[in-house]
Amino acid sequence: MDRLDNAGIINVCYCLGFSELPLKGNYDNNKFKLYFADSGLLVVMLDNEAQDDLWANKIPQKLK
Repeated sequence: MDRLDNAGIINVCYCLGFSELPLKGNYDNNKFKLYFADSGLLVVMLDNEAQDDLWANKIPQKLK
């Protein structure tokens, strides 16, 4: 994970115990979310049907 973060491919968002400054002093390093820094990487990971729907600007029925 550190390599991906250092390369700028992902952004790591740690869970805070409480929102007081300094933030770095109260985060839980065992609870985190990873976000792609580039949405194109996310699209490439989708299956072909989902990519086609995305490019056609279609919203699946279950999301409406």
